[in-house]
Amino acid sequence: MLETTTPENALDELQSRQTDRIDPAAHRDIALMGIIRSALVELRAMREMMGPTPETTTEVGRLGDMGPRTSLRVGFDDDRDVYVAVCDESGMAGVEFCTLGTGGGKSPETRRALIALMAAIERDNKADASRDWHARREAGG
Repeated sequence: MLETTTPENALDELQSRQTDRIDPAAHRDIALMGIIRSALVELRAMREMMGPTPETTTEVGRLGDMGPRTSLRVGFDDDRDVYVAVCDESGMAGVEFCTLGTGGGKSPETRRALIALMAAIERDNKADASRDWHARREAGG
């Protein structure tokens, strides 16, 4: 029985045991723990690449402070690329930052910062829903 509870430490513990003969079950356990360790490393790398996840997984929007017709919207498209749209009286402009590996992923830090911005907009919208672009739109304003 292993004395540790974490997969990362279990492999080290199994490999460090000093025995002349390791039974087949121990070899299997060592192999399985190696697979689990690799999967955990991959999962952590994927989480780091994706960045923080806001409560909303589609789009958030916030009205600008200087006018009721200006807004900033940030969201995810279907492949988790992050887009930004800035709107004012004259129209809308947008830009997209792709997920690494699916469409470019040339700006991972910018993408992570925009996801953090989504979470900040969600917090602002909870604190003051009168500036929430989606709430205003649904209310007909």
